[in-house]
Amino acid sequence: MGRPRPEAPSAKAAAALLLAGLLGCAAAPGPDPAAAPPAAKGPADPSPGRAIALFNEGQELAGRGDHAGAERAFLQAAGADPRLQPAFMALGEARERLRKKKEAAEAYRQALRLKPGDAKAHIALGRLMDEARQAEAALYHFERAAELAPGEFLPHFWLGHLRVRRDQLDAAIRHLRAAVRIDPAHPHARYWLWLSLARRRGTRSPSASTGSGRRPISGRGGRRRPCAPSRGRWT
Repeated sequence: MGRPRPEAPSAKAAAALLLAGLLGCAAAPGPDPAAAPPAAKGPADPSPGRAIALFNEGQELAGRGDHAGAERAFLQAAGADPRLQPAFMALGEARERLRKKKEAAEAYRQALRLKPGDAKAHIALGRLMDEARQAEAALYHFERAAELAPGEFLPHFWLGHLRVRRDQLDAAIRHLRAAVRIDPAHPHARYWLWLSLARRRGTRSPSASTGSGRRPISGRGGRRRPCAPSRGRWT
């Protein structure tokens, strides 16, 4: 005779064994909480005091002509308090000085996200879009600036200048006249107004037809641009 085979447990016994196993698993101790990895920390809270100190440091560096140092300080100020809109404006200006035009444009865009009604930011971004030959984007920002600050010189000046180059003479004359009313002595505004009136009358001057005269050259493929009015013109 062969060796007797063990009897299979009954269904009731099998259920009891399964239940005991489950209870044993539930009662097994878990890992030590102290040994668990620490929870990931969220973003640091804004630090307005540190941000303002860094912003002031950047202003001092920019005033001394250290635009690379100013860029670093403004970038740190924006990191310390991402809500500090002037830090992004100053960061854009420092990057323009360093000829980082794309990075400057992004800084101005962030400034506008924080303060959509900032006419200065619209002007700054409009200038960069104009330099990048994105005329429609430039027009949008100049027009928004003129809507937000109708009594300021810069929005009308830049709108008038861009409209002249696009041969939109009626609109150009309207804005350049507004610019001259605000600052009657500004030489470039007076020149571009005279040029647009001459073109509309069909009496092109030698400077208008040949590109010579008082139109400063930017150095970008022969493209001509006006000298930017002094930053101090903005009140």
